[in-house]
Amino acid sequence: MSKIEEEFRVYLSLRIGTNNETTSKLWGEEAMRTLRHKPRLRNKILRSTKTFSFETPAGIFLAERIASYWPPEVHNPVIEKMIRGFYFHHYGEALGNRVQIKVQWLRAVDDLENWSRRIDPSLEPLWTELPGTGSVGAGYFRYSFGATSPLDSIWMFDFYGAHFAGGYTTPTVRRDSGTPE
Repeated sequence: MSKIEEEFRVYLSLRIGTNNETTSKLWGEEAMRTLRHKPRLRNKILRSTKTFSFETPAGIFLAERIASYWPPEVHNPVIEKMIRGFYFHHYGEALGNRVQIKVQWLRAVDDLENWSRRIDPSLEPLWTELPGTGSVGAGYFRYSFGATSPLDSIWMFDFYGAHFAGGYTTPTVRRDSGTPE
């Protein structure tokens, strides 16, 4: 496991909490071990930790939550690696530098609809339905490939029902036009 993947696991564990046996194991056996052995990472997380209060629009206090900043340089490369790995698994080809990959953090399931409005317009037909599904551990993913351009693909990841991320691939050169994107 790479350094970034190990850090990703810590930030993911912080984000999802310990609400069941699987997430408790991720925190207790995996994330805590990393934090014990990596004081720099532990201190970086502690420095970025803040307490947030949640209230209704009428100002009624609901709860307090402690949160830490999850740097995109830790999040995005892991999501990109997952997209590349799953693409190879499902399509049998390495993406290499034939595509650009755009990774997007999704804060909640509702962000899926908003995110779909920001994807490359050439991917719009893929968005209407993500037919492929799969699961890895306690995470789920959905995906779709372009029928005429398999280098166009969309990927959605659900980590333990508590963290959502997505990404899409677009060719760096379109076959039909031969021009860079």
